[in-house]
Amino acid sequence: VNRINEFSPVEDGVLTAKNFDFVFHLGDLGYPDDFPPDMYEDVWDYWFENLQGTMKYRPYMVTAGNHEYNCGNAACYGQTQNFTAYNARFRMPSLESGGSKSPGRNMWFSFDYGPVHFAVIDTETDSNNAPEGQSMFGDQIAWLTNDLKKADQNRATTPWIIVA
Repeated sequence: VNRINEFSPVEDGVLTAKNFDFVFHLGDLGYPDDFPPDMYEDVWDYWFENLQGTMKYRPYMVTAGNHEYNCGNAACYGQTQNFTAYNARFRMPSLESGGSKSPGRNMWFSFDYGPVHFAVIDTETDSNNAPEGQSMFGDQIAWLTNDLKKADQNRATTPWIIVA
């Protein structure tokens, strides 16, 4: 049985429509850690293949959730710990927004879309009592404080602020 075929992130064409501006996916992308370690990369690939129709037309903004940490099986921890697959597959505006500074890291960032400022945080790392580690990618709390101060000063352009 090919267990990947049991999984479908897009049902009934919900995300294939072109009547939206962008997708804002808040973690738990594709659930590759729910599959055996030898299928981990295949599940990521399958997930992307199913979303190509959406991703090629609209921006697809993401943030990491607990399912992006690793493959969920000790056999593949060394190659997937620390959000490796997530960070290798996405390019969010971390550097442009002063977010997580490590190259290739998409753990926290901000962006403006129309009248909205989005501050995207990582609830899995870099905060007090974070489940995966308190200082993996930098000082998220200091960044968030600074980002929100800047956003507050720009309320004439972006009156709405969303922290996700």
